[in-house]
Amino acid sequence: MDNMEKKIRVGLLGIGGRARHFADLVRQYPKTELAAVCDISEEAMARSVEEKNLHDIPQYTDYMTMLNEESLDVVFVCTPIEYHCEHTIMALEKGVHVVGEVPVAFNIEQAKQMVQAVRKSKAKYFFGENMCFAKHVLIVRQMVLAGLLGELHYAEGEYLHDLKKLAEFTPWRFDTLFGTNGVTYGTHSLGPILSWFDWDRVKKVMCSGSGSRFRYADGRPFGMESTTVMLCKTEKDRLIKIKNDLSSPRPSINQYVLSGTKGAFESRRGIPDSKDYIWIQDIVGSSEQRPRSFHDNSDTWLPLSIFESRYFPQIYKEWVWYAKTYGGHEGADAFMFISVVDSIINNKEPYIDIHRGLDISLPGMMSTISIQNNSEWVDVPDSRLW
Repeated sequence: MDNMEKKIRVGLLGIGGRARHFADLVRQYPKTELAAVCDISEEAMARSVEEKNLHDIPQYTDYMTMLNEESLDVVFVCTPIEYHCEHTIMALEKGVHVVGEVPVAFNIEQAKQMVQAVRKSKAKYFFGENMCFAKHVLIVRQMVLAGLLGELHYAEGEYLHDLKKLAEFTPWRFDTLFGTNGVTYGTHSLGPILSWFDWDRVKKVMCSGSGSRFRYADGRPFGMESTTVMLCKTEKDRLIKIKNDLSSPRPSINQYVLSGTKGAFESRRGIPDSKDYIWIQDIVGSSEQRPRSFHDNSDTWLPLSIFESRYFPQIYKEWVWYAKTYGGHEGADAFMFISVVDSIINNKEPYIDIHRGLDISLPGMMSTISIQNNSEWVDVPDSRLW
């Protein structure tokens, strides 16, 4: 796209919250323009407008009015989980592409409605699981595709993030997350793992918890147990463990483990000086292609960073500065945004479409059924069959 071509017009729904983190990304990317912002709360929107200097951007408190008046190409739906379905379908029916926040929907019935809406619409749906676009996740995926880790058979992900303070400003978290037992916010963990597994679908899950140790202000215990663990079995007989803790007071951690027949990966744990490390039994190629610090048959873990120049996808390399400057979540938001724009401009299929998004989201929905039924294994539906 050259300077004479029309820029993609982007709308941000939920600008008073999560959507504000995309404002600078949209305005600073040469192929897009921020066309409008929307939030049901005038007060919350005013705070974000001031923080991000959006005074010259059209502001709406009614979502449908924004869709009707602004000729948007794509909208970021960053509203509470229970509204993802309604707000996504409203845009798709207008022919507007959607980037949907995580998880896809609040329940299976809503998920079915969204699948049907995507099938009927000419617009695309992009599932906004940003951690699939984190630099270390993208590098490991390319190394997996190159066969360096052999046949993958096990992975685990931990998302430990005390959200109690944040929930005071976003009450839906108290109701939707803390009010529901199970791994209700596991997409940040499961998404990257399924991308490494080349989208091997989870076919059944079981979930158990550690009991509820925290309470609402009125003394009622949270519906969500303090730590929940979900085991997943995939169609290719791989095992995945997902751990969630959204209430224990501690520094946050978003950590991964990956095991294959020829190698393994351990991500940093969020503690000072921790790094992403990888171990590879064999390095394919000549000695000139091997990292300088690699020694054959070594038992030493290697920093993942030494593989970046070769295995970080080319589409993102020239935008590392942009991701560092404007992208949240260590640049993952920026790389996700670039992928969305590339798909729209070049009419490519979304990297994470509605079905991959549901492959990531449905196991968590089914975990709530498992934990209610004495941690029994339950089947996970395949949205492609709906």
